[in-house]
Amino acid sequence: MKRRAFYFGFWGKGMLKLLPLLLTILPWTPLFRRPRRVQRVLFAPFFLVADRRAVRKRRLREIALAALRSLAIAILVLLWNLPTAAPTPTASAESAPAPRMPSRLLIVDGADSGPDLYPTPIDAPSVADYLAWALDDSKIDVDRIDSAELASLSLAALRRYDALVLADLSVPTAAELEKLTEYASNERFVLAWSGPRTSPERWTEVWKKMGLDAVSSLEEFNKAAKRFVSPSPLAQIFPDASAARLDALPVDRAVVTSGADAAPLLSDSGTGTPTFSRLNPHWYWFGPSPDPNDGALALAPYFITLVEKVLEFPSVDLSAPQSSEDNAFDWRPVLWSALALIVFAELALAEPRRRKAQQVFPNRLV
Repeated sequence: MKRRAFYFGFWGKGMLKLLPLLLTILPWTPLFRRPRRVQRVLFAPFFLVADRRAVRKRRLREIALAALRSLAIAILVLLWNLPTAAPTPTASAESAPAPRMPSRLLIVDGADSGPDLYPTPIDAPSVADYLAWALDDSKIDVDRIDSAELASLSLAALRRYDALVLADLSVPTAAELEKLTEYASNERFVLAWSGPRTSPERWTEVWKKMGLDAVSSLEEFNKAAKRFVSPSPLAQIFPDASAARLDALPVDRAVVTSGADAAPLLSDSGTGTPTFSRLNPHWYWFGPSPDPNDGALALAPYFITLVEKVLEFPSVDLSAPQSSEDNAFDWRPVLWSALALIVFAELALAEPRRRKAQQVFPNRLV
């Protein structure tokens, strides 16, 4: 009995694998029917109704229809066997660690690092001022230095901080970039928050020196009505991101960093422009500035929460599980389009046959 059950299971699995092949053969079975032996009648008007050329055309049409139907069955089998799309990762306790704020943070104030980006800038507090005010009531131990002090600060002194924010820094020097690259390791990260003195062209050169395929540029934002389109990795840890319209920040322009190595973590719903990007696990870029020259981001009700969540995100890194799924090509639209073309082709091949039958036999139901 066990041997019989084994053979039955083996042949059953084999037949299941051969079933799709057998289904593709079904459209060809009508072509193998034995032709009826009809006595040939030498009646001249008969050739006006059906001659050898018409029979040959009908045979070719039947072969074409059988091939199309076999291809349609094969496509349906492929669509049935394609793996289902993986669900979008969420910020649950099972899929990602709980976000945590850095305990010690150093803000580098770049207000004196370079000329203003705009010809007549509005006199306002610096980007570092807005970020420090947003973190006043948080549990983070925040220290501030001017950009001129960054060059003299030792690497050992930098490593006392869990995170480093370059607030409106025009561009780091070669020595500062080397120091920052050595600092950004293990669980430490560098966040560059742009402002009116940030130089996009010089930051593009920085990405090239770091071996990253990324470009920084100044982008204008569309002021048309916006709506929350889809949740981004940052929105997954942001409380009620859709109601807050997190993807419609109240800004006019931003220094945007995009490219193959710049993973968008938050995008503008009106233009699709990435506003928060991840260059690598230790370098992040936030484009919209809280400076009034760029908009009213600092006056947004959720600005304090935004600053906190941007600093929490590197501990979660929700974009990493999505990279492998995004690179996989989805064959479903191609297969469905091919199936639709096959249906139209079959209708085109079958329609002349119906019209001809109706012309020869007008009283016959086709």
